[in-house]
Amino acid sequence: RAVVEFNDTVYAVPDVSLGELFVRQVAETPDALAVTDGADTLTYAQLDVFAAQFAHEVIGRGVRPGDAVGVLLERSVATVTTVLGLMKAGAVYVPLDARYPADRIRHVLADTGARLLITDERSVPESGAEAVELLHIESPRSYASDPGDPRVDVGSGDAAYVMYTSGSTGVPKGIVVTHRNVAALALDPRFDRSAHQRVLLHSP
Repeated sequence: RAVVEFNDTVYAVPDVSLGELFVRQVAETPDALAVTDGADTLTYAQLDVFAAQFAHEVIGRGVRPGDAVGVLLERSVATVTTVLGLMKAGAVYVPLDARYPADRIRHVLADTGARLLITDERSVPESGAEAVELLHIESPRSYASDPGDPRVDVGSGDAAYVMYTSGSTGVPKGIVVTHRNVAALALDPRFDRSAHQRVLLHSP
């Protein structure tokens, strides 16, 4: 019995996109603190509005559901807004690190067929992204378009992001992670998700 109970790790994961899951959370805790970086702070309601505005911005630049978008930003509130905005737009987030060699950045962007690279003034030099359209962003409050979520069809089985490993041959290899994969991790009952918990953003 102890073995069975210990290995009983099955739990329900909603069959919706990450954008929809976030909207549900906003409805429950609109005024709760969602993200802070020391210099800026957003509630769930504010983050939802700014992310939706950013989603409209990238859609206006030609990004469609399933399109890969590179993100080369310092960790900040703007980074979280950007990623959530991409989820709302149905785009596929491709995280990049300014410490990567230019050749690696160039390879990842080419391998994913990224349409756009979102960056800031601190990260763009030597990015190796000469062939990709650049979108500079400094603040999550930079866009003032329609605050409503864009009308795009995004499901739980669609790609949310592509994470590149070093690869056994030294050539970076992309691993596709779906909206459902991310939701399953976030909703794992073994994690304490009480209102006063803090989660550190460490990876790009």
